Amino acid sequence: MRTSFFLILLGAVVMAGCRTSTSPGTSTGMPITPPNAGSYFVLVSTYTDSTGAYLSSDTETETFEQTGFTIAGKTNVDKLVDSYSFQFSDSGYIHYESDGDVSALWPGDSALGIFGTWITYPFGTQTTVTATIDTTFFGNATHMVLTLSGAGTGSTTIKGQAFQTEKVTGHIFEISSYSVSGQTYSDTVNSSLGTISFAPSLGDVIEENNPGTRDPYTGAMGESDHQIAIDYVLK
Repeated sequence: MRTSFFLILLGAVVMAGCRTSTSPGTSTGMPITPPNAGSYFVLVSTYTDSTGAYLSSDTETETFEQTGFTIAGKTNVDKLVDSYSFQFSDSGYIHYESDGDVSALWPGDSALGIFGTWITYPFGTQTTVTATIDTTFFGNATHMVLTLSGAGTGSTTIKGQAFQTEKVTGHIFEISSYSVSGQTYSDTVNSSLGTISFAPSLGDVIEENNPGTRDPYTGAMGESDHQIAIDYVLK
């Protein structure tokens, strides 16, 4: 489960509390085929500005480095390592749930360690999962509500072969409070995190669409990105 879906959130934040809830959905019924250790996927991300003009691109290789871990209360966990063309790498863990959903855990020293717990992507169940997070960032009280919702099924083509996918969309609502000269102020972020597409027959996310978000301070729209798998090797 690659990291770009949450990169528009805060960086490294100390976790103070997390409450989760779910709502019913309609299961896709697609069985998952987990990759073996040594399997990898090559993905290309294309970045565009608010007008749709090309800005840059990046290549990422996601490797299933090891399988069969026991960590943070789950067994049979896979360790993934994401390596980027600009010489940055990150690692995390995923777990295939019995109902077809996929959970991800990013360590505290990762850019995504803000959650400090397993986050479940409702690919199989197509439910809505809500995580409520109360934390601090640079001394400012921050309240976040992360919502992940099933968005149906689709298809993504890699090297001429179409793969059925299960989709999840994300949304973030955040209020950050801070004080200046004895006065309390707050900033609000309320935006979509885009759509990710998981291929059960490959056991990994193979496409993401992340829209640009508006800067709460300047009002300017940020860049958008589209990431898609162009190659893979299963061991």
